Amino acid sequence: KDMATNKITTFESPKGLKSYVSNRVLVGYNNRGFDDLILQKTLDLIEQGDPKSILKSANEITKKIIVDKTPAFNVRQDQTLKYHGDETRWRNTIDLMKLTTGFCSLKIAAARLNSAKLKELPIKPDTILTDVQKQEIKAYCYDDIAATEIVYNYLKEDILMRVTLEDQYNMRKQLVSRGGASLAEYVLLDLYCNEQGISKSTIKKGITHYEGGEKVKYNVPSWVNFETKQLQDLVTWFTKTEFEISKTGYLQLPKTPEINIDGLRMDIGVGGLHSVQTNCKVEPTENQQLIDVDFNSFYPCLMIQGGFISKHFDANAFLTLYNGLIKKRGGYKKAGLKRESNGVKLILNSLYGLLSAPHSLMYDPISTLHVTVSGQLTLLMLLEKCSKEGIIVTSANTDGATFLVANEKIEVLDRIVYEMGVGLIPVKNGMFDFGLEYTYYQKILQKNVNSYIGYQTNGEIKHKGLLLAETAISHNANCNICIKAIDNWEVNGVAFIDTIRESTKLFDFLVLKKATGGATYKGEEVGSSLRWYYTSEKETEKIKYVKYKVTEPYSGKKSFVEKIAKYHDYDDGVIQTEHEYYEREEPLCLRSIKNGGKVATSENAKLCLDLPIEFPIDMDYDYYLSKTVEIYKEITQPHYPNTNLKVHKLRHYGLSPVPKEHNGKTVFLKDWSNIAPDNISTQTGNGSKDPQKRTNIISVNGELYKFKELGWTSAFKAVLKKTGHEVVFGGVVPIPENYDFTKPLP
Repeated sequence: KDMATNKITTFESPKGLKSYVSNRVLVGYNNRGFDDLILQKTLDLIEQGDPKSILKSANEITKKIIVDKTPAFNVRQDQTLKYHGDETRWRNTIDLMKLTTGFCSLKIAAARLNSAKLKELPIKPDTILTDVQKQEIKAYCYDDIAATEIVYNYLKEDILMRVTLEDQYNMRKQLVSRGGASLAEYVLLDLYCNEQGISKSTIKKGITHYEGGEKVKYNVPSWVNFETKQLQDLVTWFTKTEFEISKTGYLQLPKTPEINIDGLRMDIGVGGLHSVQTNCKVEPTENQQLIDVDFNSFYPCLMIQGGFISKHFDANAFLTLYNGLIKKRGGYKKAGLKRESNGVKLILNSLYGLLSAPHSLMYDPISTLHVTVSGQLTLLMLLEKCSKEGIIVTSANTDGATFLVANEKIEVLDRIVYEMGVGLIPVKNGMFDFGLEYTYYQKILQKNVNSYIGYQTNGEIKHKGLLLAETAISHNANCNICIKAIDNWEVNGVAFIDTIRESTKLFDFLVLKKATGGATYKGEEVGSSLRWYYTSEKETEKIKYVKYKVTEPYSGKKSFVEKIAKYHDYDDGVIQTEHEYYEREEPLCLRSIKNGGKVATSENAKLCLDLPIEFPIDMDYDYYLSKTVEIYKEITQPHYPNTNLKVHKLRHYGLSPVPKEHNGKTVFLKDWSNIAPDNISTQTGNGSKDPQKRTNIISVNGELYKFKELGWTSAFKAVLKKTGHEVVFGGVVPIPENYDFTKPLP
């Protein structure tokens, strides 16, 4: 399709193909790894005067890539195909797949953007086509062009941003089809090598390669300083621990000591620090403010201030270059140059990922360790300072935290933020410093630390994770109308059912899902990309996984035959050997078929791979209402920050907390902030070294005691019978009123 004229041209022979692509920019999806290779080989064969070999070569390339999973790089070498550049017949190629996150299929990418068509290839690839099938294939290709255009229009601003970078750094044709990490590496290496007068091959020679099993150490940066013992002990643990590099070259971070701030548990890992949250609604009183405090450009700042950069670079030269880009971006933002600003931001934020990527010329797991750990310790400094002043942390994640701040403590928070920002490290030579910014919230409804709805005081709404109201190319649609109904209620007081019934946007009611191995519907295979809405007609037909489909690798302790016998029924007898399994024309899939093969959440779903022209009259509004109520009930449980403090204190004194409404099962919650403080009891039972688990206490007439020797439950019943003392062992008991936690249990 020519985007200038909207004309679609179809080639059923090579005639005219060469002149058509000449001097054009070609846009596709995963074309650099597939379409471009076939097109280039086709043009080579046309020039050699051997058009009869075209189909054969196209088939060979297809099988190598699709069936044999041969990388495109190796296929290029085998087929002696040139790379893109001035010597190719077309001006440039833009591969839209490189610009998306997650590398999903074209069908899924377009469906996430509400494309009308979702049907996959209706004919097996090795079919000799009839005339009718040729027309089906042609129609399928037209649908693919339409899908590509949808994705292109969505990503157009990202493309133009890359073109702007190409002009800025004189890198024509080098950036437009690169993902964030690849683009950042290309630009940073080019700028650095030009400044230092060296080649990229020199950089490559300096990389330290790891075989796996090597140990590296962490050195604490000068600005990290704690007042509380638990965090001082954490620093000691990091300095004494040796961290291992895996066989694949990635840093392994072992389980770290448990850290609690105001009783809220913090998890530390390679991905950054985050609090372990439960679902609840956080809302300030009239005497409080709910404030999110975030570090600006946190990882870039850590790298600059700590000198954390690959050791095969001149650290001072590289970080001076990097700091210059940060200042340049600041200038672009002030001038309102959005594309320039976003381009530099992409480069800056991608550097950290390159440090940990074994394939990158910037790879250095030691620097990765120092950025990762130093970032978490720096954020913990902020949390410690706020906690000490009575400012309650409600959540923390990677580069910031959210606090409930009493009005009289706002000035205290301002002082702490200044100390953690420009006051943390003396700024030298204009190098980039730590800086933090505030976001004010009316309330936050959260499922966990990564999934929440935040209603800001300026009227903006922030959706994250599983609670998105608008899903774009990075997320599948999943009944978005439910979140929109919650927003409309929270902001405007509109009842859920009114929002749901008044909506005529079908996309908000859809579920988009990938069914690994493919699915069937009404007796027909429908592919692996699925889309549906919930119907009031109570569909009897279920969307099921295809039973005999793609072969997956077998792994496990049980024998091969036992494995497939457990999960599959056979229409043609039982397979006895592994050889027999692979000899089947249609090999079994080694995937457990759960729930009778039904695709999860597809009960009463009506498949609509092709969207209907009119809004469906059989929409099951009651289903969407009940789902909205379910989500809302989960994320609006009251938030009680003091419960975590109480629970933490209980554990400190050897007690094992549990909710009063105990259902008989042991409960070890990580976050108790959606349970009222007066709803906390403790549990008795046999001794355990793990303070999270049952402790060696009993309850006698409402008082708690430690016991030195274990006894049978029946013995405690005998005590009650003989002495009148009620003894509870292995149960839930209330905490005595006015309990003094500072005194040891008798």
